[in-house]
Amino acid sequence: CGTRAVERTSSARMSALPSLDGGDEDDTATRSIRIGDPDATATLNAGQKLLPNIIVTTKYSAWSFLPVNLFQQFQRVANVYFLSIIILLSFPVIAPFGPWAAVAALASVILASAIKEAVQDVKRYRHDKEVNQRPTEIAVPPKERVKGEPLFREVQWRDVGVGHVIRVSRDTQFAADVLLLRSRQGCSWLVDTVDLDGE
Repeated sequence: CGTRAVERTSSARMSALPSLDGGDEDDTATRSIRIGDPDATATLNAGQKLLPNIIVTTKYSAWSFLPVNLFQQFQRVANVYFLSIIILLSFPVIAPFGPWAAVAALASVILASAIKEAVQDVKRYRHDKEVNQRPTEIAVPPKERVKGEPLFREVQWRDVGVGHVIRVSRDTQFAADVLLLRSRQGCSWLVDTVDLDGE
């Protein structure tokens, strides 16, 4: 399997990692990971940003909902068309009647779409919260171990950090991107990526 060398080392060096935060990062940048010691990993990578293990799929915040949603609404050609008709109807020289009927129609369409988007975003927020609070087991770092206590403790997925050793049981989901160190199945395992594929 080739896992013995990784199991025996206490730290691993990874080079030429792509940037996870979308920034242009030098291809020769190196991140050091101290396996089983996330505090030491953070210290070794003090100049770099290690992203938290938090899932966020919501599109809006409470403050950004109105402006972002209105911007997205007017990306649709039909809404822009009706807005231009409303503007033209506001000039009495051009229009025989007022723009209020068209305003009501456009406002009702935009309001219905905004309510639908808000409901979907609340559902995404609740799902994110549920996923981030799922339990997983991490190895207690050596400097925090107390004699007689178990080697693994239960934490929520959002508390998993770079360098944690995670115990994954059969038929459970992973809490993060992981490097498989050992499997009771030998060299065979099955990874299902349905959540990553968006299916």
